[in-house]
Amino acid sequence: MITIIGAGKVGTAAAIYITYEELDDVLLID
Repeated sequence: MITIIGAGKVGTAAAIYITYEELDDVLLID
């Protein structure tokens, strides 16, 4: 799930970071 905190670059960066972390966990598990 993508969680966007705030707005603008900060929110986008947070969403991308969270998404990357989750994808990384999936890749490690898979």
